[in-house]
Amino acid sequence: MKKLLKNEFGQILLSVTILGIFILLALGSVDMLSNFMSYDMTYLGNGIYEERDYFGRNGEYYNKTTGNRDQKGRWQGPVTIYHGGSDVTINNYYEEVTMVDGKRHGTCKSRYRNWDGSETIYTKCYNMGEEIPCTKSAGNDEPDKSAYQVLSDKYSWYFFGLLCFEFDSTYVESYLDTLETLLYANEFAEEDFDSYYEDVQDSLSETPYDSIIVMQTFKMMFLGLGEMKNAEFRLAVIDHYHSAGIPTHDIITTTYPGYLQDLISGGMPGEEFEQFCQDLDDSLASYGPLDPEDPFYVDSVDSYLFRALYGIMDMDLKSTLTTAARLDLKRELLNSEWDNVAKLHRHFRSILKSALSPSGSSDVAQYVLADMLSLFMTGDINRRVVREAYNLRKGIVTLPVVTTEFMGNASATSVHLQGHVIEDGGATVTARGMAWGETYNPVVDDNDVGSGTGTGSFEVTLNGLTEGKTYYARTYAANSAGTMYGNCIEFVAATPSGIQDINLFAKDFTVYPNPAKASATFSFRLGSSAGITLKITDMKGRVVFYHDAGMMPGGDNRFTLDISGLGNGMYNCQLTNGTEHVVRKLEIVR
Repeated sequence: MKKLLKNEFGQILLSVTILGIFILLALGSVDMLSNFMSYDMTYLGNGIYEERDYFGRNGEYYNKTTGNRDQKGRWQGPVTIYHGGSDVTINNYYEEVTMVDGKRHGTCKSRYRNWDGSETIYTKCYNMGEEIPCTKSAGNDEPDKSAYQVLSDKYSWYFFGLLCFEFDSTYVESYLDTLETLLYANEFAEEDFDSYYEDVQDSLSETPYDSIIVMQTFKMMFLGLGEMKNAEFRLAVIDHYHSAGIPTHDIITTTYPGYLQDLISGGMPGEEFEQFCQDLDDSLASYGPLDPEDPFYVDSVDSYLFRALYGIMDMDLKSTLTTAARLDLKRELLNSEWDNVAKLHRHFRSILKSALSPSGSSDVAQYVLADMLSLFMTGDINRRVVREAYNLRKGIVTLPVVTTEFMGNASATSVHLQGHVIEDGGATVTARGMAWGETYNPVVDDNDVGSGTGTGSFEVTLNGLTEGKTYYARTYAANSAGTMYGNCIEFVAATPSGIQDINLFAKDFTVYPNPAKASATFSFRLGSSAGITLKITDMKGRVVFYHDAGMMPGGDNRFTLDISGLGNGMYNCQLTNGTEHVVRKLEIVR
């Protein structure tokens, strides 16, 4: 039997990585890597959180994100992001943007203040984390684009973040140009890109570019944490807690069957995975109940998940989530020489390529963790931009870039969805559409609504749904490299949420103030007396607020309601007499 972790270094590196990730998620403030990096999460009340990621020997630089989080711990709704240092009057970058499932989405207002005191205002546009031109929804890159151009054009928030940490644009460009020059001096097959990239990166680690390489490692860690929040196994465990104890294995087989199928296809025996899930649930239960009203509830779930996985792997951790453990973490991190993204990426790539012949829950746990960390590694933005530039220069066809949006309910049994093919990957998109079903990450074999070819945006309507049932959908697009799926959205088939003006309301229904904070007033005019109810739904169609106003007279009417219990974000407010209705949008920002 081949072990996924073949030597002591592998065990140490995996344990240190997972320990760091989950303690960061669960404890909020940890001193790491000899004060070069730390993290702090604070609950400000009214559903608002503030997260600070500190960089530098004394934490003199930081990113600060403020906004609402969803039940999975991801940023959701309007957020503000600050990149810079303790002196907020110079050299900083400030963003106001809406987040969807932890991804930038929509129009972002940003401001960059330079060291000389000059200030530039930018408008940036995003589609589910992909930066796009604000004047068009799709386009192709020029074949001679450098990695520096890719960085500044498609990852401007990361680029400005580097500038705020005293890396001027000339230095960043010189570093990326040098990295590309050394990389292109080699001839290698496409599948060997990572190995050559890592060798080149290593060769620069003892040059004047060492500081940006180290900073890249730190930033990758925090970005990777955000990416890993969408790991399917983590989502299933959170669902296990929200479902009042439905076994994790049952949740995976009913909601995330694609994840299990991928494991089985990779050589994982189904019975081994089922036993692992049972062992995991037993461990989670042994730690005691959690308080769903605790603002750090999801972070506690992450903490319990780490404890259980770590225990199943029988790794040597004398005291979990204690002060001693945190000191051990710092010591292990320093001893592991984890100062280079290339080293970390190379190690976990080798784990994922290893043959899997599990002999019990411990081996399964190691594979599950490695799979989660494959998402964590996507936080390496530098590698992304160099690879994109390399593919463009070499004419390598890649998978398309696609995203998915929920537009609203068309009826109680149908919904409108929008797909976006942002990039074609260097080849014609020959098919595109929407895959949907009753389980997470559906594929075209489940249900498929095709919508033409090429790049750009398209809309589809799903019909024949069951009212009140939860569904999932994601955009797909195919070119000569294969089929790519976009982000998976979850929605509930429900009463329509589109705007429908009707005869019942002689005057438009208005909501103010809008955006609102703790209360909102709903004003309307009735042609005749009627029994009125108000239903507020979130953007997935779920009812989050209901008010029965009773019989109201003809003419002008209004009532004011306390909405302090709703989190930041966009909502649909539906006013109805039972047979006719009108809907208006309401944004809550605190």
